[in-house]
Order: sequence, then C-alpha cells, then structure tokens
Amino acid sequence: KGLEPACGSECRALRARADPWLKWPMGLQGNRSRGDFVIVYRPDSFRAMIAGGESVGLYGLAHELGHFVDIAVAGHDYDDFWRGELSADVIGGCAYGTLGLPVEFVRAALMAGTAPEDSVNSRIELACGSDRAHPALRWHVAAFETGTRLCRNGVVPLARLEVQADALARDAKHAAHVARESLPLKDLCRWR
Repeated sequence: KGLEPACGSECRALRARADPWLKWPMGLQGNRSRGDFVIVYRPDSFRAMIAGGESVGLYGLAHELGHFVDIAVAGHDYDDFWRGELSADVIGGCAYGTLGLPVEFVRAALMAGTAPEDSVNSRIELACGSDRAHPALRWHVAAFETGTRLCRNGVVPLARLEVQADALARDAKHAAHVARESLPLKDLCRWR
C-alpha cells in the first residue's frame, strides 16, 4: 500500500509464498515478460527476522517490493547487481517512509553485520561488497534511509527514486575502487 501511487494495481497483484527449501531468507521470483512475480520467503528465516523486531521483517518485505517495482514497473534489468540492490532499498525505504515506520531498528540490524569502521574487514567489505551481488551493508543503510527520507511526506515520482539509486551505486563503486586501491592484495575480492 505504501507504494501504490508509484505502481498502482501492479503492487496489489504481488503475492507472497512460503518456501521452506529456499536457499536464502527471502527473494523475488518471476518473469517480467509473463508478469508473474511472487515474493518467496523461508518461514524459519522470516520468523527469526521478526523475532529480531518487526521492523527487520518489514524491511525484508519492503526490499523485495523494491525489486519488484524496479524490475516490473521501472523496467530495469539487473546487469548491475549493486545498482539493483540499492534501487530495491531506495524504493523499499520509500514504502517504509510513507507508512511512517521508524528506520532506527533497520539501521541497527544491518549495521550489526558490519565490521568496525576503518578496520581491515570493513575496508574489504567496502571494496568487495558483502557478497558478489550486494555492496557493503553501509550502502544498503544509506539507500534505505534515502528512500525513507524522500517519501516521509508521500511517495515521490519513481524516476526521482531511480536517480537516487543510480547516484548511490556510482558512489558505492567509487568507494569500492578507492578501498581496493588502498589494500595491497591483488585478488582481494575473489572469495566473495
């Protein structure tokens, strides 16, 4: 409901389905050409997310809704995974913001998974991302907070959210390049 002005009836048609065999806690499955998207979640993981606070579970749903809007409504392909993940967070943050939900718990939960600032592990995450498809968690927090802030008083145009996601992705890639240059290891990211 939080993004209805941006995606209309398409958001209302999005379903969720439990999948106990899913390899990850939550994700978006479907095909843009068929228009049959569904948010899938592993029930045990979702219960664990909710146990950590409803805000964290809602963040997961908002993030997947953000992927749906970015792919099905805005028409983006994911040839740039970091941009896609940050766009999902900006758009999901917008949904979160329109509902007036607090972001403090989401920030704390995401940042709990990061190494202390200025540590070697923090610089490696900044350089390589939290994995191959996701930038460092601090970029997810920045994107989510950006979307929340932009939409606190109502949904802004999707194009504006996408511009913010593009800018954050450029900044994340630049920071990754600088971090890689500052670390002496050649194949720093090959294990991610």
